[in-house]
Amino acid sequence: DGVGTRTASIHNRPAYNSEVHAAGDAGLAPLTNAYVDAQLADTIMIVGANPYETQTNYFLNHMIPNLNGDTLDLKRLTFPGEQIQPGRMIIVDPRRTITVATAEAAAGKENVLHLQIEPGADIVVMNAIARTILERRWHDIAFIKERTEWQTFEAYQRSSLGADRDAADIVAEAASIAGISEAAIRKAAEWIAGPREGGRRRTLMHYEKGLIWGLKNYENVAAIVDLALMTGNVGKRGS
Repeated sequence: DGVGTRTASIHNRPAYNSEVHAAGDAGLAPLTNAYVDAQLADTIMIVGANPYETQTNYFLNHMIPNLNGDTLDLKRLTFPGEQIQPGRMIIVDPRRTITVATAEAAAGKENVLHLQIEPGADIVVMNAIARTILERRWHDIAFIKERTEWQTFEAYQRSSLGADRDAADIVAEAASIAGISEAAIRKAAEWIAGPREGGRRRTLMHYEKGLIWGLKNYENVAAIVDLALMTGNVGKRGS
């Protein structure tokens, strides 16, 4: 019935339950990116999703060309003066899926970081990554001051990032809970927000049903949205 109509509503969007409010309460509408952003990102972060099997066209025709270097010309045209290189991918998933294997085949294992966490450890890992970024002062202070409420950011640092505790202890505890290495958490932080020549790193963050249909779906999504806001990866190309 939708063929030939001017508008249509499809299911390719978050379901209408509490994870929508997690993004909405932070001022974000569902699906804040275009497909081309997957071709432009420095880093693509996939959490709770298996896009090779569930969003095959998007994954193979937009993400993979970024990972294997086929979109370098588009990046040079879009971001003149910035350091240009093939994209990297972070995949947060308790399972080693075909998405992980395909990404590694396209980009090389050194450019794919699989955080094979224990189920339910997403929030602690996201917050440990964010705390590492904060500790290394890789957060986007200009974006935070312009587009967020500074008092809320200060509260986020205290409540979620454990600003009253040593960062090394936070990372070590998160690594132990999640069953991954501390080095992997620090590498994820660097790939998301580490400095590079010519401008801030552009990171595209995606989440799907692995988080949406979890018991803590509001908190799961809020942790990712907070990480995106903290690093200024909202409302710009490649994010």
